[in-house]
Amino acid sequence: LLAAPAATSIIDIKPGQQGTLTTDISFTTPTKAYDGSRIESLTKVEIYRNAKLITTFENPRPNVQLHYTDNSPTQGINQYSIIAYNNVGKGLAAVKETFVGIDIPAPPKDIILKESDNRITLAWKTPTEGAHNGYFDKSTLTYDVMRLPDSVTIATKVTACSIKDNVKSHAGYSYIVTAYNKNGKGLSATSNIVAFGSMEPIPFISNLLTKDEFRRWTVIDNNHDGMSWSFHDGTSRTFYDRSEKAADDWLVSPPLKFSKGKKYQLRYTYSSANWIDPSTHKPVMEKMKLFYGTQATPEKLTTLIKDLGEFHTASEHFYYGKEIFTPNETYGHIAFYACSDALKGQIYLKDISLREYSETDLSIKKLNGSVTANCNVEQPFIVTVGNEGSSTVSNYKIELFDANSKEVLGTADGIAIAPDTVKTVTVMWVPKTKGEINVSARIVLVGDPYPADNILDTP
Repeated sequence: LLAAPAATSIIDIKPGQQGTLTTDISFTTPTKAYDGSRIESLTKVEIYRNAKLITTFENPRPNVQLHYTDNSPTQGINQYSIIAYNNVGKGLAAVKETFVGIDIPAPPKDIILKESDNRITLAWKTPTEGAHNGYFDKSTLTYDVMRLPDSVTIATKVTACSIKDNVKSHAGYSYIVTAYNKNGKGLSATSNIVAFGSMEPIPFISNLLTKDEFRRWTVIDNNHDGMSWSFHDGTSRTFYDRSEKAADDWLVSPPLKFSKGKKYQLRYTYSSANWIDPSTHKPVMEKMKLFYGTQATPEKLTTLIKDLGEFHTASEHFYYGKEIFTPNETYGHIAFYACSDALKGQIYLKDISLREYSETDLSIKKLNGSVTANCNVEQPFIVTVGNEGSSTVSNYKIELFDANSKEVLGTADGIAIAPDTVKTVTVMWVPKTKGEINVSARIVLVGDPYPADNILDTP
């Protein structure tokens, strides 16, 4: 049927105004067959709505404009098909969809989230069109607002285009605003992410290995190039990405509670992409600095903690930073400032910990021992202990205990551990009864400022 009519190429379908359930259809009949030859005559043209025949034009001429008003479309999306016939047979269908009736709202526009004085303000503009580009009733618009990442609905069916919120815990928050009208639930828009909430206590720990953890921090793209600190879901990494501009990008902690005049220890792990400059065959070098300040803005992050200079690491090799600083306020932020030259590589960051720097500060790292044991046979367990403090510590004990009953299974005197080193202590245990026991270990040290890390998280 190559000589059958081709599809008409000009179709105009207009839904009724103000949501009226009508459509005005106009089109031009085809002048050529499917094989490109000229058509001399047509026998009929049929119009279908949603696969149902609604009208037929008998013996129209080629290249004439035809009109039809459909007074029975359904509320919603209607599909119209126009098919021309000649004496050879049925031609190709021209198909077009249109929304008819009163539409639900499109997403709210220009949604923006701002924080000031630990209180958040969310604002948006009303939708200007329907979700399907149809007419919609603005007079009945309302909105639901949900907060992320805790998925808390903070407002339902509000009519105002702004709302305030406050939270107890610090995190990276965003909001979903969903528009409604009398015809139902419309589309949603999601705001930008802002880190806010109450001040975090010390010790502060952030591994930066999950998106929720990354969202606790504030990202400042200070050179506005669209390339800054971000989180990669596939590798679970926080990183700064390369740019054609010199880096001017900040990753700022939540607000932190300090004790004025006390020393604090900041630890972190960082690395770079293992890239080589093809023109010089030399490693691509990165730059980063660490700052402290009283506000999460470049203008207030002015106290330099450490300038790391230029650095480069091979794949899966890391630098381990440890800095001691003394805040001059009772609150503030720490920040990692990427300042690499233009067209460099990537910087990776993880395992941030901030704690008061004291003389006696031990932590338990791991416990090694056999998973099977014999009754009345002495079993050795090896406990790895680290010294996070400023002085050598020896006046401590290691206890092996049953994590369920809390019964002490064995005790050993500690050995001297110098600052920033680890030692292993062997604790002996003689099982007395058969059965499964969850064995854990803890450090007993009087005066340790952070006893929480003196015991294993899991046995």
